[in-house]
Amino acid sequence: MPYWIGSFSIEDDFILCGGPYTLRLLDSETGEDIISFEGQTGRVIVADFSSDGQQVYSAANDGSVRIWRLPI
Repeated sequence: MPYWIGSFSIEDDFILCGGPYTLRLLDSETGEDIISFEGQTGRVIVADFSSDGQQVYSAANDGSVRIWRLPI
């Protein structure tokens, strides 16, 4: 499944990738999936980390916005 957007964490350890209905958190060195956040109601078009690195934000092409807490 293709993913269209990406954002690096402040320390460049993680990458956010967004696609249809899903936001994925990847290890930036290995590319390994750490967690998938599912439940967005459209294709994720924007995603970023909060300034404290505890949450991520995503917005989809249907106008929905989500705030996700990181388990790290």
